[in-house]
Amino acid sequence: MPVNKNALLRLKTIDSLLSDRKGHSISEIISECSLALQKSGHSDSVSKVTIYSDIKTLEKEWGVKIEKSSTYPVMYSYAYDSVTMSGDKLSYNGYSDLQFAVAALEGASGILQVDKTTEKVRKRLDEISSEKKIIDFSSNKGLKGLDLLWPIYQYIRDDKPLYIIYKEGYENEIQHDFQPYYLKQYNNRWFLLGWSYNEGIEDMRTLALDRIEDIRVNRSRMMMPDKIRKNEINFEEYFDDIIGVTKKENEEVKEIVLRADLSFPPGKKDFNRILTKPLHHSQRCEEKDGFGYITIEVRRNVELFTNLRQFEHIEIVSPEDVREEHLRRIRSILYNYGLKMVKYTGPQKNNK
Repeated sequence: MPVNKNALLRLKTIDSLLSDRKGHSISEIISECSLALQKSGHSDSVSKVTIYSDIKTLEKEWGVKIEKSSTYPVMYSYAYDSVTMSGDKLSYNGYSDLQFAVAALEGASGILQVDKTTEKVRKRLDEISSEKKIIDFSSNKGLKGLDLLWPIYQYIRDDKPLYIIYKEGYENEIQHDFQPYYLKQYNNRWFLLGWSYNEGIEDMRTLALDRIEDIRVNRSRMMMPDKIRKNEINFEEYFDDIIGVTKKENEEVKEIVLRADLSFPPGKKDFNRILTKPLHHSQRCEEKDGFGYITIEVRRNVELFTNLRQFEHIEIVSPEDVREEHLRRIRSILYNYGLKMVKYTGPQKNNK
């Protein structure tokens, strides 16, 4: 092993660089080694030949494993199963990154091909890393229809028209001639968006996968009109004006104003919950005269009211039709418990 102090300093510098596994070029290594020598009071020059020799010394004398990239310039780093000069096992933050990515993929569980791949990666990670799993993404592995994800994905990719038997409201079976466009996950459920062109009624529909009873390629509709086959919808923008996945084109975008009494601790808590977890990207909030006001601009749908019902101390101020719809749904819930709701007589304090 080298006894020359300069050589030992260079080796320790190279060891430190290669340990971070980011990859470093020979030029970068020369620069760092020269800087380390200068700081220690030495003016020795460092050449490429010297660095190449140091790398070979590390491999031969210390038993490290060094990887070289296939790119230009060539980048050097320790292999994942290498040790350092001190003989310690390489600490690789990349394992944590992979653990995080695998956990995210496991959260999309239900696609057989994804499940098989993540299972293999997970087993390999367990073999080479002792890190415990410290994060978990929400999934609903018992959800009906998960086995349809991969076939439907392929149908969309291959532009296949479909025949679908769908349970509307979990009761009545409806037959759809259907051109699939898009898959979206919301609230631990998967939804298929596409064009339904059945019995003279043509419109965009959103179907929950857990309500699909049967699905197959529709051979009789292979030559459907181009206006149906051609999908010109930008789904990155399609959901901008709604909460959730249900969009009714005949429903106008409305400015909905909500209010919380900030002098009442539960009201302030609900207001702060909405501040930190917005209902919608259009959300605007302000505090005025002891109240917290939240304004959103969305189309009315089921998901809007479902989200609002989780906030017991948030009141819908306007518009009146949205307020009345919310009250109707609350009355329905109370009726199930044998309770009657006192007729609302208006806010006790001034509206905004």
